[in-house]
Amino acid sequence: GTVKEIGLRTTIIESDDGTKLTIPNSKIADSIIENVSYESARKMTLTIGVASETTNASLEKAIKELKKIIDGHPNVKDDKTIVRFDNFGEYTLDILIIYWIANLSKIGETKHEINMAIKKKLEDLKIETPYPTQRVELKK
Repeated sequence: GTVKEIGLRTTIIESDDGTKLTIPNSKIADSIIENVSYESARKMTLTIGVASETTNASLEKAIKELKKIIDGHPNVKDDKTIVRFDNFGEYTLDILIIYWIANLSKIGETKHEINMAIKKKLEDLKIETPYPTQRVELKK
């Protein structure tokens, strides 16, 4: 949020959704505070699970294409983007994506545009992003 007022006993912060928070200064003095107003870019971390049946060739192609999408966005610092096969999940092969948004006033817009482009690319490549399912077999 944004600090709106610092008083003798309390500090008033307006959250991103417009709520006003009144916090005792004693709590603030005992806390670790991250001042995001000084950051030059906001780090975004995303994990996308693709179907376990995805072939190595398809996975490698997806990783290259996703990196192109992110690096091609005008509001992303492209020198640090990370897109890699990170983990064998319980139901998926997990792709880790880390990127930095340069224009902090457009974080939501940038995330939306990148997420939509990623979803479209995975659809175009015919790569499934499954969710946990359960199969029940009934025996007589």
